[in-house]
Amino acid sequence: MKSHVRRGAAVPVVLMLGAALLLTGCSESTEEKEAAACESYQAYAEAVARLDTLDQASSVDEIADVRDDVKAAHETLVEDLEAVADDRDDQLVAAWEAFGKAVDDIDGDATVPEAAASLSEEVAAIRAAREQVAADLTC
Repeated sequence: MKSHVRRGAAVPVVLMLGAALLLTGCSESTEEKEAAACESYQAYAEAVARLDTLDQASSVDEIADVRDDVKAAHETLVEDLEAVADDRDDQLVAAWEAFGKAVDDIDGDATVPEAAASLSEEVAAIRAAREQVAADLTC
């Protein structure tokens, strides 16, 4: 029995589905990025601890291997920390932009208490973002 479906017709559909999966599946949450950074930090700490295993009996190749391990762990850790920092920055920027828009959207006839009440969620978001940045900076 001969199929009436063209073979090339399924390709665009498969490509679109794949692209959709990639776009939705690649976005990590802040918590996932923090977990990845913690795992990277642990791997970095373990690689650095290998430096203590080097002694006078170590070969140049062994020293180079440890250096390569520390370098790879360092690079991964830096990337993961940057991803977390980018999220923090994004949260701060988003909170600020939402606050600015909310201020712009205040009815000109609103009283000060009404205006302040209408901004409470945006102010809370700015505080939360600021507190997270301060915690990350250990200020």
